[in-house]
Amino acid sequence: MVNDKLCIAVRKDTLLCRIGAQQADEELEQGFCIPMINNGRTMKDFVYVDLDSLTGNRQLPYWINLCLQFNPEAKASKKKKQSPKHHQSAVG
Repeated sequence: MVNDKLCIAVRKDTLLCRIGAQQADEELEQGFCIPMINNGRTMKDFVYVDLDSLTGNRQLPYWINLCLQFNPEAKASKKKKQSPKHHQSAVG
């Protein structure tokens, strides 16, 4: 999380990278990642990068930098409202 927005995450043997739709299209064309699909819907700003592919010229810092560059443009997720159970007051 950077600035209260998902930036990059490790999931099993992949990185989930939030790099923006335009950059994602470029990286997908080069074949260095796969799209993130959630409930049958392609998440345009996100890609998965296989950890085993982080050798040679596509190192971890490259992907981290892409994520950090997109972060200021990324929209923050909507805050979930807490259920009334979590707002119990200390009335005694």
